Parts: sequence; structure tokens; C-alpha cells
Amino acid sequence: MTYLKNLLASSILVAAGSVASAVELPSSSVFAGFVWTMGGGPGLTLKYVSSNALNTPVLSAGVSYYFDNGFGADLGIAYNTCTLSGTVGYDFLQNGFQFGVGALANPYCLPF
Repeated sequence: MTYLKNLLASSILVAAGSVASAVELPSSSVFAGFVWTMGGGPGLTLKYVSSNALNTPVLSAGVSYYFDNGFGADLGIAYNTCTLSGTVGYDFLQNGFQFGVGALANPYCLPF
């Protein structure tokens, strides 16, 4: 059963990455930050965010490392402000809902 969950999560992330690279959204970004997953505990995350637009819900997909439980793979929704981004999603490897906060690699609001 664990193998099937890992295969499903990996397939979803590969599909999301393939679609994202094929579509090549001009304002997509990478999100790095901290996460908490129900049942998985605290961890670090790296996510692809479909847009860096301000005050707009966007799609996110990522991988996480949990200090107590190893790795995770998730899909969710991100909300970007000028200085922080927040995510809510579901981690398929940890089997729990995930909450995250962090920063984008290229925020839309910076003038440079």
C-alpha cells in the first residue's frame, strides 16, 4: 500500500511539473519555507507556485522534508502577499493536511 501511495504522489508531481513546463507561465515561482502536516509534524518545503501575483489564490505542488517522518509530496493552494506566502494542501505521503508559510524566489511586488 505504501508503494502505491508513493507511486501516486510521484506521478502527480511529475504530471504537474510536465504541465507547468509545457505551459511555461511567465509569472510562476518557487516557494521555500516551513510546513506543518497533521500527522507528519514540522518540516521544510520547496514548492512550485503557478503564479507570483499578489492577493490571488494560485496552485502549488511540492516536496517536503519532515524532521520526524522523512519526506512528503503535496498539492495545494497558495496565497501570496508582498512579503510572505501561505499554502494549504494535502500531503499524499504523510496522509494529512498541510499548512505552510515562506517566501517566493521572485516576488511580484519588488521593483527590481
